[in-house]
Amino acid sequence: MFKLYRFIKRLFEPALGNKTATFKSMFEGTWGYLWWNLIPIVSIPILINYINTADYIRIKSFVILITIVYICMWAIHFMIMKWEINGKYAYTFYVTNKYLKQTILKDGTAMEKVGTGKVQSIVKSGIDSWVYLNSNIVFWMTRVILGIITGVYIIINFDIKYVPYFVIILVLSFISYYVFKKFEMKYNNKVNDINNDINKDYVRIIMSRHEIILNVSENKEVNNVSGLVQKQLHEERLGAKFMLLNDLSVSGVCALLPFLGVLLFTRSIELNAINIAFLISFIYFSTRFMETMFNLTWVVGQIFDAYPKIKTFWDFLDNTPEIQGYKDGAKFIHKDGTVELKNVDLSYDDKKILENFNIQIKGKQKIALIGRSGSGKTTVAKLVSGFMRPNSGEVFVDGQDLKSVALNTYYNYIGYLTQEPMVFDGSIRDNLLYAIPEKHIKKFTDAKLFEILNQAECDFITDLNVHIGEKGIRLSGGERQRLAIAKLMLKNPEIVILDEPTSALDSFSEDAITRALDKLFENKTVIIIAHRLQTVKKADVIYVMEKGKIIEQGNSDELIAKDGEYKKMVDLQSF
Repeated sequence: MFKLYRFIKRLFEPALGNKTATFKSMFEGTWGYLWWNLIPIVSIPILINYINTADYIRIKSFVILITIVYICMWAIHFMIMKWEINGKYAYTFYVTNKYLKQTILKDGTAMEKVGTGKVQSIVKSGIDSWVYLNSNIVFWMTRVILGIITGVYIIINFDIKYVPYFVIILVLSFISYYVFKKFEMKYNNKVNDINNDINKDYVRIIMSRHEIILNVSENKEVNNVSGLVQKQLHEERLGAKFMLLNDLSVSGVCALLPFLGVLLFTRSIELNAINIAFLISFIYFSTRFMETMFNLTWVVGQIFDAYPKIKTFWDFLDNTPEIQGYKDGAKFIHKDGTVELKNVDLSYDDKKILENFNIQIKGKQKIALIGRSGSGKTTVAKLVSGFMRPNSGEVFVDGQDLKSVALNTYYNYIGYLTQEPMVFDGSIRDNLLYAIPEKHIKKFTDAKLFEILNQAECDFITDLNVHIGEKGIRLSGGERQRLAIAKLMLKNPEIVILDEPTSALDSFSEDAITRALDKLFENKTVIIIAHRLQTVKKADVIYVMEKGKIIEQGNSDELIAKDGEYKKMVDLQSF
């Protein structure tokens, strides 16, 4: 019972979290039911009684009164109709503000295992289904409950002995609905899972389209997606068969209600004028009650249909870990940017990346990590940035263990630049000011922004309002990277981490970016990861890594003099 309570509470959390919007939707549902259902049930017997007594004055007055009441209620209903829409968006804001934020803060490694496309599909369909379910159920269940209450009242006041007939009809209706819906839901779950895989493939295809073109593999990719769509169609058809049986069983049972009412009346009462009026009202009510039953089964159906997507979203939220220590811990206090990794061990998927790893970086020092792919360089950067935590050992920044620090206070002092620049679809201005708190944005005038752009070698920018397209597609690789550097300059972090910032650039772009980076590096602790040694030659200390260990360290001249691994790399890149 407690599990059922928790399930219902979570399913209707958006509605419970927006009590004002929920109340308005319930009121709208109540009002709609009253003017659409209750007034005819009440007014028809009265009107027929006046007709029977030939009281034309009352007939005329009553018709005028009912007409005025209908017009007034319709006008009020028209005015409050917007409440249902507002309620839907209130639920959307609630779910988005709470759970999209949770999605953003999920652990990156765990997210990569699920897949970008699949995560996108799970989150979008889960939020949409959750909001849709809450907004519809609040409105329609209000009308359904009122319809059932009205029906039970009329049935009981007619003759209690006929109640079992209606109970039997309702029970048969819901048994048939549940049986067939259970099978339909089984296939709907499969359709939903396949749809998530299709969305994942769409993202992969769009992101890898150049490789697909180069390998003339467009037909292969289309065939793969078509195969999934064919499989989805097969499951959809199987589910549709049970949906048809479901609708037939429910509609067939509910359709008996008006005929049953006529049968019960004609066999048990004298058909005088009053009873005929009541019979007409009862037939009208039975028809409306049939609609109530359809609404009820529709609402239940919406729960069955939406739940698989909502459940998948819940499973993702519950089972995907968040970034550890993002909000929990002490406030980070910056001193001079000293970094130390002490006795660090880290494994990923049973593969040892770092083993008893130690490194100490002095405040304002510029160091470089070089080595072959897989040697652990990027892992060190992620440990310092707090994106990963070691299996054992400690990561200290300014003498504070990152495990005990609230990372959201630490990230104010961190700048991270990779070979994939962090730019997004928007204007140059939007990108530059992204990391600036709202209250400080007014301080950054156009003149100030152009000054920063000039320092970052962004001479290609003449208009701050130009949109750069998705992932900065309207800019070259070097231009995107320089814009990303300008963003870092505006943020002005105390610790700068660069992970292969120039690996995908030509020599001219690399030279411009190197000049921009020199300005960014002033009075900052800098960690550079690079394969191109031109980028790291000016570093105070260069650490050569291999299989998760440091095998050489020193400045460029010292390492060349040692005639070791670094010297080999210099010789290879000198050709």
